[in-house]
Amino acid sequence: SQVTLPGTQELMAHQRTAVILATGGSDMVRVAHSMGKPAYGVGPGNVPVYVDRSADIEKAARYIVASKAFDHSVICATEQAVVADRPIADRLAQLMVNEGAYFIDEAQADALRRTLFQPNGAIIPGSV
Repeated sequence: SQVTLPGTQELMAHQRTAVILATGGSDMVRVAHSMGKPAYGVGPGNVPVYVDRSADIEKAARYIVASKAFDHSVICATEQAVVADRPIADRLAQLMVNEGAYFIDEAQADALRRTLFQPNGAIIPGSV
């Protein structure tokens, strides 16, 4: 079948759709945010991944970490955010750590932000 914007909008509007993960162009992200539901809308390359409680979470953890680590994550097609179903979130995080992932705390995030970005939010050219 053919993927169409109207078909995608219908899926986003469906009563059983609780949250929307939208990637791609600004039109798609704008539509996602206009649906009246929680939405993660990001441009091309900022890939979110959702892990449901029904997933094989050991496999999910292994694949997410391997994908993110492959080629030092220089291509913009790897997972940039992980959204996990609440009942499995802590277990998934631990399994990801077991696979080599590292989660930074708020102080580390602030230090990283200061290293990479100017106070106005623009990237520091020498940091890339």
